[in-house]
Amino acid sequence: MLTYFDKKIQQVQDQEERLRKDAKKPFLQHIHYFRGFAIINIVMIHLLFAYLAEHVKLFEKPRIAVELIFADSTIYFILIAGFLFSYLAYKVRIKSYYQVKFKNVILPYIIITFLITVLKNWHELIDLHFLSFFSIFIKHVVLGTALIPFWYIPFVAVVFFISPFFLMLSDKTFKKITLFAIFLPLLGTRPSIDLTAWHFIYYVPIYMLGMLIARNYSEILEQVMRYKVWLYVAIVVSSLIVTYNLWLPEESYFLQTNVHHSLLYIQKLGISFLLLNFLKRFDSKKINWLDYLAVYSFSIYFLHTIVQYPVQKIMYLAPLRPYIDKAPVVYIFFVGVVILLVTLLVCIVLKRIFGRYSRMLIGT
Repeated sequence: MLTYFDKKIQQVQDQEERLRKDAKKPFLQHIHYFRGFAIINIVMIHLLFAYLAEHVKLFEKPRIAVELIFADSTIYFILIAGFLFSYLAYKVRIKSYYQVKFKNVILPYIIITFLITVLKNWHELIDLHFLSFFSIFIKHVVLGTALIPFWYIPFVAVVFFISPFFLMLSDKTFKKITLFAIFLPLLGTRPSIDLTAWHFIYYVPIYMLGMLIARNYSEILEQVMRYKVWLYVAIVVSSLIVTYNLWLPEESYFLQTNVHHSLLYIQKLGISFLLLNFLKRFDSKKINWLDYLAVYSFSIYFLHTIVQYPVQKIMYLAPLRPYIDKAPVVYIFFVGVVILLVTLLVCIVLKRIFGRYSRMLIGT
């Protein structure tokens, strides 16, 4: 069955010049750096927002700044995932593609989810309630509820499954479908952190847009340069409305219409286009810290909320309270950077310990 689909993909690639040229494509350093940028933003919103939400009065302005800058940064990660899948489509063979994704993403997710389930529900094992423990574990795996960021893995597992079938569409057909789909996130369909069907309506079009950008990269970058001013306008206007939105009380009608996520979608896409164009100038330059973050991006994603708990407890101890009160914005961002760097260090150490098995255990 998979061989049949591989042949269909190959037929389309043979017919489409954009897909078949350059049998082996060069490594795009700036795309790698974009992945590093994406993981910084994703980690910061997870690390900072949970604490800020608990101390709204103390951190009202920082909370708004954090959400304005970092909220919905998953868009960056999904956009670049779609780009890389399409860019490397020439070597996709469905069976091996599924095997690699299972080994490097799904398997470490299952292992880490199991360990977290054990830590959170050890009493079920002690009391020999194995069926209850197993049902909790399965729920965590299927819905991504073990940790707040883990919803992304069941989501992206579905995306991994359907991705090869996008390659069976001609360039023209795929472009038409994508240009229609990218308007769906404007409906504000992104719900809460609990995984639902609405996540797919919101995020799959972004993945498809990433694929479309890869297929037409030179032309897209030319258009970015041509309409750069309008992209800045879109970013500024959407950011101003989001800021106003965040000042409103939670029961306001404006928030209930979910315009908020539509505006963040516009903001993050505008930033993405401008940043891709900007980062191209660093293709021949080595930025070590950004390279490390990009290399360990999935491991950082898996482990940052685990590392967060002890580090954050230390950095918000009572003796440090005066420093928090004097400069809360600076302090919380400092805390976020410290947690990110500690997580990176933990990932590097674990990779050295696990060696060639590290991809199966921590994703890198």
